[in-house]
Amino acid sequence: GFDKYKDFNEAARNHVQIEWHKQALSEGTSLLAIKKNKKQSIVNIISHSRLELITKNREKLGSIIRTIIFCGTHDLALRGKNSSEDNFKDLLNFRVQAGDLILKHHLEEGAQNAQYTSVRIEHEIIGICESIIANDIVSKANNSKCFSILADETCDIAGVEQLSLGVRFAHFEDGKLTIQEEFLGFVELKKFDAQSISDAILSKCESLKLNMAYCVGQGYDGCSVMSGKENGVKSIIQRKYPNIHYVHCSSHRLNLVVHDLNKLSDVRNTIGTIKEIINFFRESNIRRQLVPSISMLCETRWTENHKTIRLFKKHFETILEKLYEMSEGFTSGKQKAYYLYCAATKPIFLMCLFIISKYSEILEPITVLLQNKQINLLECQNHIKRLISIFNDERNEFDDIFMKCQKFSATIGIEIPRTVAKQSKRANYSTEDPKEYFKLSLFFPYIDSLISSLSIRFSEENTNIFNYFRLYPSTFKTMTREQCNQLLLEIDRSGDLLNEGIVWHKIVQDINISTLDDMLYLLVTAAKFVPKIQAVLLKSLSLPVTTATIKRSFSTLRRVKT
Repeated sequence: GFDKYKDFNEAARNHVQIEWHKQALSEGTSLLAIKKNKKQSIVNIISHSRLELITKNREKLGSIIRTIIFCGTHDLALRGKNSSEDNFKDLLNFRVQAGDLILKHHLEEGAQNAQYTSVRIEHEIIGICESIIANDIVSKANNSKCFSILADETCDIAGVEQLSLGVRFAHFEDGKLTIQEEFLGFVELKKFDAQSISDAILSKCESLKLNMAYCVGQGYDGCSVMSGKENGVKSIIQRKYPNIHYVHCSSHRLNLVVHDLNKLSDVRNTIGTIKEIINFFRESNIRRQLVPSISMLCETRWTENHKTIRLFKKHFETILEKLYEMSEGFTSGKQKAYYLYCAATKPIFLMCLFIISKYSEILEPITVLLQNKQINLLECQNHIKRLISIFNDERNEFDDIFMKCQKFSATIGIEIPRTVAKQSKRANYSTEDPKEYFKLSLFFPYIDSLISSLSIRFSEENTNIFNYFRLYPSTFKTMTREQCNQLLLEIDRSGDLLNEGIVWHKIVQDINISTLDDMLYLLVTAAKFVPKIQAVLLKSLSLPVTTATIKRSFSTLRRVKT
């Protein structure tokens, strides 16, 4: 050892001049160059024929790999029910017929034990492709230094519970900033308790080499196993990584708002009748041709539910006409057709249908918008506030709905009455006017439920992360200096953001920011002036809004398993 640094320094200089050190340094540099494919290995330099063989083998494998990738990107099964039905081999033959001479020579004259077309090789190539894609996504997420994990569960065709995992992050590329949400893979769940699920998530992240020190958010649905305050998945992960915020999927919350409406018995009965009528026509090919195609109400495809209600209302007159014809005829479904016709011509059903269809049309574009990858929590919150404002204004619009319903009822020969007898199973209202009765008993409870559920489920008080969004130019530019300093101290109590806050306030005053793309561009250009502010804003953009990207993976799970 050395007691003095100058002695070590002198010994190091002498060591650098030693011949064997120079040789070791040269060999190490050559090895690194070979590893990075910047330099050929000594074996290939000596044997030129070996290098040519490697190049030819890579060309042969290139055609096989590209064929497998083609099948994957076009949702084509590699194999059929038997050996004679094989998409993979058929495509290889197609390449040969198209003029791929290297592949033709390989398949016709190559060794039969080295064709590289076996099932085992297919699986190995698929595994390598998966690893390359996952590594690329993970590398981008880690380089962003700010990402969120997304997860949801479903059951596959074999009855095995699968956890779908994804990641959301802000990615810089070619001087442009984009928000990306990427699917990372499925994890088979053996147990369904919070501890097992959180272990599966963290284990998958570790195997993918995601740097959890950069993780700022976690997005799941709102079930107790995932969102429990004490022993839920989000709480278990937060105990290990305290800086990871939990965000309840906004699409799921909006769907819960719609489900809250089912607490109204008339609404619940109307939805049930609509389901039965649609199913009645869809379960028979003959009956299906009688009415326009309307998809079933689905528990998971939330946008389809609003579309289904809209189409049902649009074609309701045709549906009623066909139900009546079938109830008067001699078809096998005569009795059920009569029962459905009677249920669909009740005044309370008609009024519910007109109310539900109107507000489904308002909710449908918001539901679609929330599934956009580029949306952030602030935009989501603003859309919800607009919805609440619209529904508050709609409290005075019942007269228009009632008139349309009354006009439609007249065309099909139905009168909207007011039941005047005392009711024992529901509330009695002191009015004999049909319009007032439906307004008090149905319309007001429906609108009030929408407003109340939206306000509660999307309340900003339920999360402490909305301070980040107050740094956005549209909000920050309207603040005074004192308000800015208070906000910056709430975000970071150390006070490190105060100086940059002055600069950021000046920047946003001088620039007009109207869209998210404008702000993303501003973040790129202003990074050198306010790097810490930029980091906070990137964190806000990386927070999850919905788990729609993960839910889309469920659609491909059946094809993957079969």
